[in-house]
Amino acid sequence: YDEMVARAFYSTTSMSLQEFYDKLGLKYDKGLEVLVLERSSSNRIVKLKINGQEFLGTDVYKKLGLRSCDFELVLVGDNVEIKTKGYGHGVGMSQYGAQGMAKNGYNYKEILAHYYGGTELKKLK
Repeated sequence: YDEMVARAFYSTTSMSLQEFYDKLGLKYDKGLEVLVLERSSSNRIVKLKINGQEFLGTDVYKKLGLRSCDFELVLVGDNVEIKTKGYGHGVGMSQYGAQGMAKNGYNYKEILAHYYGGTELKKLK
């Protein structure tokens, strides 16, 4: 549902290789080797190696100012092209997904049950 509601659900940005390495605190290298070690159930990167150094996906997300932890890094000449899918860290309820579900007729109880499976709604006194 996120995809049908969110503008720029897919985005691509680019930065120089030097800027990329500076932001991540890596020594400059003309090459770029990226190895994804672990992804979450929502396809966000949990752990990866960049030129042999291990990072958490959330750290790369924050340091590079990305839209999402579901990203791809590609070397294009002297630049790093960064493709992201979605928004945020992938934990909890998506405001765009909830809006998309609501537009498709789901009520708040169904939306909450989708994002917080195994929970129960109760009225408090």
